[in-house]
Amino acid sequence: MMTSGEIAGWVALAVQILAGVGLFVGRHWIRARIEAGVQHSFDVKLEKLRAEIQATSVRFESELRAKESEIDALRSSVLSGRAGREAMLDKRRFEAVEKVWKGIGEVNKAKIIGQLMAHLNMKAASKAVRDPNFQRFLEAIGTAAPQPKDIVDPARDEEPFVPPLAWAYYSAYRTVLLGMLMQYHILKIGVGDTSDLLATEPIRQMLKEVLPHHAKFIDEHEPNSYVLLLDEIQKSLLTELRKILDGQEADQASTTRAAAIMDAVRQVNNAQTKPGRVGELGA
Repeated sequence: MMTSGEIAGWVALAVQILAGVGLFVGRHWIRARIEAGVQHSFDVKLEKLRAEIQATSVRFESELRAKESEIDALRSSVLSGRAGREAMLDKRRFEAVEKVWKGIGEVNKAKIIGQLMAHLNMKAASKAVRDPNFQRFLEAIGTAAPQPKDIVDPARDEEPFVPPLAWAYYSAYRTVLLGMLMQYHILKIGVGDTSDLLATEPIRQMLKEVLPHHAKFIDEHEPNSYVLLLDEIQKSLLTELRKILDGQEADQASTTRAAAIMDAVRQVNNAQTKPGRVGELGA
């Protein structure tokens, strides 16, 4: 039988064991409670964060769709505006083509007199300007000679809408014919040698820019013979005008060539307006 001391020892041991077990169990229980509380708080915050992310994503997608709609509307507006501008520009170009061709018809009023003048020996004609018989001849052919001021230019303001080479051909064509008409009127008023009054050399250089393959003919003949070259210039102009109607763009080579021709045209105009020279008679 156990003594009271042994019982007290076993009780003390049991208490120690139970205290250790209780402490171990309590520690883990507390830890589990803390971890559960932390996990719950984390889960709540995580769920809240997920909800916020989802709401932000929905809002972003909505804003993105709105922006895409705005961009689509802007793109459609730009494309529509560009298409409208292109349509208006095409219409304006077609009108310019029509006016340029009308301008050729207008200046061709002087072509008949130019063709008659082409057969004259200008040196002999200049010496005979005061001969009554020669004046009667000029009077007879003059029924086909309009006054320069009566030849209008319907394409005067169309240069911005016409490719450079087409405008250069048009300008050169008019310059040659108006020069011939001017030459007739100079003879008609009995001035004498037209080479002293007309820009003969600049006209020659201009035509060599327009028709370089005819340089030999141009150098060997007087300006009154240049009417024979006009049909070729008119055909070249017509080719360029058809390119406009076909929507073809001017290339660099034609632009460079056009610049050279227009520079030569300006040289003619400058020479004809110098003091002592004759401008467009009757203007």
